[in-house]
Amino acid sequence: SIIAMKKLILLSILCWSLSFSSCATEPEVIYKDREIPREQETPSAISSDRPYVVAAATSSKASFTITSESGWTLMENSADWFTVEPTSSDKGGKVTVTVTMKQNETYVDRSANLLFYSSDNEVEVVFLQAGIPAPDSCCDFSTSENLTFAPEDVTGNDVKITTYNEAVTVSAEGLDTFCKDCPAEIAAGQEYTLSICPPSANVYEKREATVTFTGKESGKTRTLTVEQKNLYKPVHGFPAKWEIEKGAYTTSNTIGKRWLEQGISYAHQDNGAGSAIITAVSSDSNRKLKHSIATSSLALSNLTTDDYIVFCAPVQSVEAGCDFDFCLTLTASSPKAPKYWIFEYYDGGEWKSVEEDLKVVPEDGKTKYSFYTKKISADDSNYTTFVQSFTLQNPVKDDFVRARCRVVSRINSEGTILQPDESANIWFPRWTFMTCYMFCNQGLPAIKDTHKIMALGNSFTYYYATLFMLKEIARREGHQLRIRANLKGSMTIYQHLYELELSKGVVDEGGYDFAFMQGSSYNSSAAFWAAGCPEDFPRLADIRNLSSNIRKASPSAKIVFENTWTYTKENYKGYGSYQTFFEHLYNGSIAIRDMSPEIDWISPIGVAFKKATEEGFDLLYTDGHHQNRNGAYLKACVNYLMMFGEKFGNDPAVCNLDAATAKRLREIAEETVLGNESIYKTKNPR
Repeated sequence: SIIAMKKLILLSILCWSLSFSSCATEPEVIYKDREIPREQETPSAISSDRPYVVAAATSSKASFTITSESGWTLMENSADWFTVEPTSSDKGGKVTVTVTMKQNETYVDRSANLLFYSSDNEVEVVFLQAGIPAPDSCCDFSTSENLTFAPEDVTGNDVKITTYNEAVTVSAEGLDTFCKDCPAEIAAGQEYTLSICPPSANVYEKREATVTFTGKESGKTRTLTVEQKNLYKPVHGFPAKWEIEKGAYTTSNTIGKRWLEQGISYAHQDNGAGSAIITAVSSDSNRKLKHSIATSSLALSNLTTDDYIVFCAPVQSVEAGCDFDFCLTLTASSPKAPKYWIFEYYDGGEWKSVEEDLKVVPEDGKTKYSFYTKKISADDSNYTTFVQSFTLQNPVKDDFVRARCRVVSRINSEGTILQPDESANIWFPRWTFMTCYMFCNQGLPAIKDTHKIMALGNSFTYYYATLFMLKEIARREGHQLRIRANLKGSMTIYQHLYELELSKGVVDEGGYDFAFMQGSSYNSSAAFWAAGCPEDFPRLADIRNLSSNIRKASPSAKIVFENTWTYTKENYKGYGSYQTFFEHLYNGSIAIRDMSPEIDWISPIGVAFKKATEEGFDLLYTDGHHQNRNGAYLKACVNYLMMFGEKFGNDPAVCNLDAATAKRLREIAEETVLGNESIYKTKNPR
């Protein structure tokens, strides 16, 4: 048919067209070695039923299926938070693959790409485990938001900071009182350990600090508050006495370890015992002071300008206008230790000094100071005896009354530039010295008068702090004493005159109302009497010269030569009996007074000792030589009566003695002095 013929023609044309096209584009076939080319093989198939596998933070297992035409192997993965089983298959088909994972304890998602490959193909499965759902803040702490240190804590606390999915900035306020710098920023998904250390011996103030963590993108914050309370104990800690007996401090006992580890020493006697505190503060938070124990006592080194030793006594309440007394013994054991110190007290939120008692550092002509310590060589050491009164203009309630001795000037004992030095100790003498003595005069009579007194002496003055007792006794009776002193063991009048720099400084300051001279009595008074009181006796010349120097600086002073006591040591110092030794000491003292134009009085301490000894009182230390606490008190009472010539009032100071013992010793002092002034004072008083 016509239709069939048309179809045949169209089909012929199509075949011809395809043949022509093929002939135009197909390259010539070249036969080589009778090899006939074959088409490329199709790669074997491998696939996963789950290209993405997502697990929760708490999940332990997840599974998916790998299907392949032939075997496969899992490319090794270094992640340590999951394992895969199986890791290979040697035949085709469907294989279930199980991922066993650890719980994700962080707030950051974690992932891994698992690559399964056959001989000529591969498939990748993305495996992801979510992090713990993040709270509303930017980070987490391993502690609570409040880190609290006990008052005596000195050991730091570690706080682990965990950030979430953004970087976190860190800002700190108040952390300068602690000993850890904070990083400016912690990266996302990190754990950072912040070690926060409290200050050593946080004594007199509650310290607070805050560390704020802020998300850089979200602005979410978290705040860590750090707090350390003070050591305040709700008691009236006056009087406070640091009287350090021999062997009290060791590197292994409780009070020694407290000084070494915590940097504090509690008062040993009176109301302040266990509550009033000595500590020290560095002016640089990056430089720590070194606390040590030297010669069984407290030592401190690595000091420089503006470092200070602070003395704190707790009070429940003291009124404005209350006056206080501060008495200190301090010494240097190295020429490189600080030399100049200023005394300051805390009043109304600021540190103040007693301006009328300040001196000017001679090396620079401008820096003001209260006292100095000095050590030149092994043979040249002095104890600095410092006594200061001060009055608070503001009340104190449930807090510490604070006093401090601060290093001023950049000069050390040898006159070179002061540098921190761990071997350059300042230390508080022990063994019957009074390291420190603080008392509060609230409730005592108003001050009737003020007198400036000088005292030069040796261990017969510093044992049990008889000079500090004298100040307390006088203040209790309404008399204020401004005391300047230099006391050093075994010193004679000759050494005070020619060898002791601190003694010369005390004399030259001048302006005294009373000046007490106490030397090696057996070597002066007793020996002078035994020699027949010759004009050319060397000790007489020393006494005359020293008293003359005192007179030049203090024209109106009453210069008092102390008649010291009889003691048993060395067979009464070679005189054989109590009575003979007593007579030599007493008669020699009277003769020295009479032959020394500038000496006004003798103080009959030896006479009072004889009376008390005959009544059975024990006045001597265990060495049978120095005064014990009773003897120190009796000496102070006699000197008080020589100055003021009045009986003790109804509420006298007992200075830590038994009340009955103190009462009788005061009576013996009164019996010795009052009514007998003409014996002990010159007939031509100035």
